[in-house]
Amino acid sequence: MYSKHIRTLTFEDSCQSFRVEYQTPTGYPYQVSLVSPPLLLQTRAVRTDHCAYQLGTEYNAKVWDTAANSTCSPPYHCTEEITQNATALMACSSKESPQNFFGRKPYIVGGKIAFFDFLQSIADAELVMRAGEPIPTRSFLDSQTQTISCLMVCVCVCVYTAYTHTP
Repeated sequence: MYSKHIRTLTFEDSCQSFRVEYQTPTGYPYQVSLVSPPLLLQTRAVRTDHCAYQLGTEYNAKVWDTAANSTCSPPYHCTEEITQNATALMACSSKESPQNFFGRKPYIVGGKIAFFDFLQSIADAELVMRAGEPIPTRSFLDSQTQTISCLMVCVCVCVYTAYTHTP
């Protein structure tokens, strides 16, 4: 009865809905090409149970205590990390940077400690493998992310024509 109104979506249809035609920005007549894949650079803080304000420290401690001692009591069960680690549920950010994150060591970028990853790895995959361990890409950005930047190295071939005028 409804079959004449139902249309099967094809691969070409799905590609068509995401296709964007290249447009040169107004006033800039040159084509730009990426030299390398885009990188995500992020500065991070370490999770801590000591917040900048006492109220935050007390609130996080109360939430963790409730979870570890009430919510996780039988017949319910929580992971050992939640019952043993006060920063597993909620945490504040310290002033230090972690020694490694997402399976990578940090780099000094612009005087700050930063971690990088390829944009495509984070955006196109649900998991990345680092040191033999699967890491969910959704955890790349979290409450300990302080800044994030997308670095794109581009080249522009600009052709200038010299005009000479001979009287």
